[in-house]
Amino acid sequence: MKIFGLLMLFLAVFGFAAAQDAPAECSPAAGAPVRIGAVFPPDSLFSVEAADPYRGVIAMIEALNACGGVNGRPVELVYHAAANHNQALAAVEALRDDVPLVIGSGSPVIGDVLLEAARDGAFVYGEVTEPLDTPHEYAFSLRPSSAAFGRLAADFVNDFAAKLPEGEPLRTAVIYENRPRASAAAAELIAALDATPLRAHPYNNTLTDTYDLAVQIREMDINTVILIGFEDDGDRLWYDLREADANLRAWIHIGGEAYRRSTCNRLGNTDGLIAISAAGPASENYQRRALGALYDQYIQVYRQRFEREPGERANQTASGVYLLLRYAAPADDFSADGFRAAILAADAPAPAGLMGEGVSFAAGANAEAAIIVTQRQNGQFCAVYPAALATCPDGLLPFPTWRERALIEEQTTCQD
Repeated sequence: MKIFGLLMLFLAVFGFAAAQDAPAECSPAAGAPVRIGAVFPPDSLFSVEAADPYRGVIAMIEALNACGGVNGRPVELVYHAAANHNQALAAVEALRDDVPLVIGSGSPVIGDVLLEAARDGAFVYGEVTEPLDTPHEYAFSLRPSSAAFGRLAADFVNDFAAKLPEGEPLRTAVIYENRPRASAAAAELIAALDATPLRAHPYNNTLTDTYDLAVQIREMDINTVILIGFEDDGDRLWYDLREADANLRAWIHIGGEAYRRSTCNRLGNTDGLIAISAAGPASENYQRRALGALYDQYIQVYRQRFEREPGERANQTASGVYLLLRYAAPADDFSADGFRAAILAADAPAPAGLMGEGVSFAAGANAEAAIIVTQRQNGQFCAVYPAALATCPDGLLPFPTWRERALIEEQTTCQD
């Protein structure tokens, strides 16, 4: 059975948002609505986390409509749920001749379908969660490509190296899965590091030689391990580094949003672990400054609709919608070509969105894409970089030695 839904949001004139008391700076949108599409995993009782990306879209659209809409006009959102390749294909066929812009995706599988479907220019595809390493003229991602991710991660690592004790050089091992995205990120990371890594270690499918690798890391006096790979591979290496007593200054997992989930269940005490991803916690003060009254409206809508606070993935998609519709929307030509021209002309330097990103597609990919660096402190992850978004009260903390870690109280409750 085909799963799809249709939401028609004339929210500036009537509906949910109109019934709310909007912040003083907001004025409801009016006039003929601008129709846009959305394809995301379905919202259901059994997939709350998977539904978070679309929930962020709903809340931000309603907030935008309560605060001026798109150049004064409300947005009518046409939503089709998709949990797999075939459902995404069905969603595309339903939207193809109906809307000029489709926002997605919450899933690489859905994103791949939207990417191919937009090639003929029937609609513009705006990706708000996934990287697009091979975009085309009608496809745009707010998120960094794999290569850009590597460059942005290198900026943080170089900044970290400058804070090492005087006289201690950065001595890195870059361990990465030998697949296109991880390899592209690793290549750019290695090229952009100020100090050439002592060890670059690609692996196929599964990282199996973790104890031998741990001994080599100890013997080479490597002080920073950078991992671009699966969570299970990281688990094995973590245990074997501990077994080999290979002490580090930093453990950095790139692309590690998923890695932050329930790490204390898998590894026990992981305080000091660093994860770099395109979504993460961000300072509420920063977010309120960036969006103004719209931020309060968004939070109010989300709480009332879903009876919970928005999570990171909801904020990520909400941020993408905000940037596309506030900074990259046409003035009056709401065709696919009109949206494409407006997106290419948009210029919003970072930090501008909820995740610290901005918008600039003049060179093709988003030159103002951003990452968030988090560290596990006292059992939960907080942001340490960039500084404008930081939520860790004490900044970046030292990585305990394995002997020191053995004396630290185990975290029995995960707070991811």
